[in-house]
Amino acid sequence: MILLDKMLAPVSERLLFSRNFNLNQLIVQTDAGVYDKRSEIRLQISDEKYLKEDDFSNLSVAVVHEFTVPENGFSKNILSQLLIDSEINGIVESSADLFTENEISSEAKLRLVMLTNGYGSYFWNGVSHKTEILEFKQEAGINLKGTAKNTLTGNKIPNGQITIAIQKEDEVAFLTQITDSLGNFIFPGLLFNDTAIVHVQGKNEAGKMNMDVEIEPVFKSAEPADADFKVLSDLSKETSNMAELKYQISVENKKNQPKNQKSKIKNEEKEGNDLDGHFRLYKTADFVLEVMPFEQSYSNVLDYMVGKVPGVDINGDDVRIRGASGFGNGSLPLFLIDGVPLASNQTINYPAEVSRNANVESITESTVNNQLIQAVRAIPISDVEKIEVLKSPQNLSTFGVKGANGVIAIYTKR
Repeated sequence: MILLDKMLAPVSERLLFSRNFNLNQLIVQTDAGVYDKRSEIRLQISDEKYLKEDDFSNLSVAVVHEFTVPENGFSKNILSQLLIDSEINGIVESSADLFTENEISSEAKLRLVMLTNGYGSYFWNGVSHKTEILEFKQEAGINLKGTAKNTLTGNKIPNGQITIAIQKEDEVAFLTQITDSLGNFIFPGLLFNDTAIVHVQGKNEAGKMNMDVEIEPVFKSAEPADADFKVLSDLSKETSNMAELKYQISVENKKNQPKNQKSKIKNEEKEGNDLDGHFRLYKTADFVLEVMPFEQSYSNVLDYMVGKVPGVDINGDDVRIRGASGFGNGSLPLFLIDGVPLASNQTINYPAEVSRNANVESITESTVNNQLIQAVRAIPISDVEKIEVLKSPQNLSTFGVKGANGVIAIYTKR
């Protein structure tokens, strides 16, 4: 009940509770009061309303521990939430108790609550008038734009009528717009789920249908950012530099070896580097871990390596290779993905005497290392063919200071 003034503004409001719902009154009885462990329990469930043998209902029974039920019972339930808490303005403590019969009847409790919390949680008179201009316009949805032109002359048609029909399964919605002086039209904020078929039809001001309707693309292709080209150029430059370094090392090795050993070295290089098609700066790894098909259930490379590679300790994001003599306290090895360093700007681990007063540099190094570990974890193990670990001085010397803490080379499948 609402008391309105002459301008139809609410002055006073009081809600009345209408008990227009019909609940089943179930009676649950057990065949005993106390049971032994793992003993059979028989329940007899009956309804006060449906007592005939032909009556049938579907019930679900849940068994919970007695300590999960509060001593005074539950303060809220589905019924009280739907009929009380979500409907009236304010907070009602123990709304579930309003529907139970004890010292005070349920009807009396509901009347008292309506007296103290008589206002609804919604404002029926707060809706804007249809002539009022909305301050905030719709932001979501698809804007369907286009232009209407004459089929014969190609001239744009003003004041034309454009009708679209949005068909989704068995439902069809029709919308109409009028073209402006330049023949343009727009259907703003179209909302529909998944995929729909859109039919477009146009008529000129005289009702003739000899027009062509051109629809602008709804989803325009995004132009790649300049940063993407920069990353690709850096990778290409890094790959070419490493290839040049590999060639120089190969030439120097051939010069230093006797002629009778050239054939043997060539066969070893082919067997170690060229046979599997992977790019390497080193000849043989100190340890090779091949990923078998039945081992692809691991989430990432680092979890797969735990306990499988001698001398490699992995504890969360802390990765150390024993036997690699790094500088200072830094321990993160150099990661290679198909022969290319995962992070070309990996920071150098300075001695403790140098980095003791460089707090900014140490924080930057920690951040870079954390990002590097997360990038390694992002590589799915299903894409990895083998993992090679380098920790011997002859292998690490190829990578200089960057490889002082060891090298973990990850090779993906071809």
